[in-house]
Amino acid sequence: MFSDLENLPEQLNAASIFVDENIRDKRGDNIAIYYGDEILTYHDVFNEVNKTGNAPEEFGSTCRRKSDANIIRFA
Repeated sequence: MFSDLENLPEQLNAASIFVDENIRDKRGDNIAIYYGDEILTYHDVFNEVNKTGNAPEEFGSTCRRKSDANIIRFA
């Protein structure tokens, strides 16, 4: 992982590191998050991350290039 915080890459996708790698390494059924009485596995988190990532499309936002970005404001 990234133990040297001074040398982080310019672009970093936290979901790729904390979720995708665990799915890829067949740890999807392992517990990822304890939140109160709720327990989420890596599969659960993966599904929620994808829902969140796809939400802008539901509102008509499209990224034409990979470098385009959407900004989401949570109120």
